[in-house]
Amino acid sequence: MKHTLAALLVLLAGCGGCASIPTHTDLRSVNHRLTTASGICSGTAVGPDLLVTALHCGKVVQVSGVPVEVETVETGKRDFVLLRVKGLEFKRWARRGDLPRQGDRLRWWGNPVGETDVYREGYVARVDENAIVIAAQICKGDSGAGLFNERGEVVGVVSAMTADQHCQFALSFP
Repeated sequence: MKHTLAALLVLLAGCGGCASIPTHTDLRSVNHRLTTASGICSGTAVGPDLLVTALHCGKVVQVSGVPVEVETVETGKRDFVLLRVKGLEFKRWARRGDLPRQGDRLRWWGNPVGETDVYREGYVARVDENAIVIAAQICKGDSGAGLFNERGEVVGVVSAMTADQHCQFALSFP
């Protein structure tokens, strides 16, 4: 019994800083469709009442269809804003990760051209002090979506795209 308890303690101590990697469903649940004064954007819960999105999205009036009041907590150096949401409590939220490196895979859920909850993946083509460049399809409505690394941590938000009108999706009907 003493040896079993000692082995268990060693195993637990060895995993003192371990954190499980969120599942696809867990990550999907922290992403939200934002209705703003000027259209549709995306956002990611990062606390029970905190949301990150792109600054250029403007005033948020609904989160996932729920009317909310919002106050700005922090505005980043670039196109980033941290908002406190009143009127809605997030049951799940994402952790923040380190800046990605060139070649890292990223994933996100956005609302491209009005579509809801669309999942995409891409990879980091370049990282410098000004931007994380992603090789993937980004569209209007994706702005503010959290970019997740392979550990399920938010490492940035979608902020801009290089071609204004080149967003294409194929639709199939069951």
